[in-house]
This record gives sequence, structure tokens and C-alpha cells, in this order.
Amino acid sequence: MFTKTIGHLSTRVEGNITYIVLSGDFDSSLNEPFDNLVLELTDDGVKDIVVDLKLCTFLYSVGVGKIVALYKKLEKVEDSSFSVINPDDRIKKLLHLVNLDFLIK
Repeated sequence: MFTKTIGHLSTRVEGNITYIVLSGDFDSSLNEPFDNLVLELTDDGVKDIVVDLKLCTFLYSVGVGKIVALYKKLEKVEDSSFSVINPDDRIKKLLHLVNLDFLIK
């Protein structure tokens, strides 16, 4: 298993799956670090990504947008997979309200 941490973002690799673990609030302060991380991962050919929200305390609209952008980016890649795991009840409700609950595994 490989782990890398940048501020409130960390990644771990288990087999072919890369987990992006968010801690704290997913707000505009994570825009650039999240975009850079996604670019690095996709440039490295990563096709299977899981966003783990277990440690995420609040998901602002910018965070929702970043999750959608990553999902759409991977949707264009053959044999890719994307999901969101471990959202708390508030985040789960938010994802349901914006019709993204299908991403939750």
C-alpha cells in the first residue's frame, strides 16, 4: 500500500484502486490541491478512484463540483471506475438532493 498526504487530502493505493481521502471541510481551499492531485493521478494512468469521505466534516458546493468533474473525467476513460464511500448522513443527504447518490458505494 502506498500513501501520500497533502494538507487535507491523502491518497492510498490498494491494488489497482486509488483512494482519495478527504479530511475536514471540502471547500474552496482544496480547489487547487484537489485539481493537482487529480491531474497527477490521471496523468499517471490511474483509472479506478474511490473518494473516501469518512473524515470529511462538510461538503461545500465547490466540493460537489470537484467530485462531479472527477466522475465525468473518469467516465470518458475506458474500463475506469469511480465511487464515493463513507459519507456521513448530512453529506449523503446532500448527494441525494443533487442526484449524485448513485456514486455512493
